[in-house]
Amino acid sequence: MRTKNSTKLKIISILCFLIAAIISIATKEYASSLLFIGMTISYSLIFLSQKKN
Repeated sequence: MRTKNSTKLKIISILCFLIAAIISIATKEYASSLLFIGMTISYSLIFLSQKKN
């Protein structure tokens, strides 16, 4: 149960980073959108590597 909740929270946080990146692109704040996209990619790669182990 705990790992299931942890997985849900990680997916929600990745989605929040994506939403923040989309909002930043829409408001033409490209520097912060690149930051959020980078955070999304790195966090999802960490999540996938932990899930494989």
